[in-house]
Amino acid sequence: MADAEPLRSVEPRRSHDEDVLQLTDVLLGALGYSWNESTGSPAKLSLIEHIRQRLRWPSLRQSTPPSASRFNVWQWRPSAQAQIKGKRPRS
Repeated sequence: MADAEPLRSVEPRRSHDEDVLQLTDVLLGALGYSWNESTGSPAKLSLIEHIRQRLRWPSLRQSTPPSASRFNVWQWRPSAQAQIKGKRPRS
């Protein structure tokens, strides 16, 4: 499988037309806000607390095992090679 392509194409989408993209955006935003330890928005903190309670997790700042139900969170760290070269992921 080393020759398999992980992605065949990427298409731009308008998120307001795609419910799943909107949900993904909300969940990733909540995870990012939590992992970055941001505190400036009471509305975002309230949403994070709501998601945390619904998942029955002690915090959104935790990695999950691949077998976790609902959805998984993995903590990503760049490779040592990328850190040495000063490479950063594109935003």
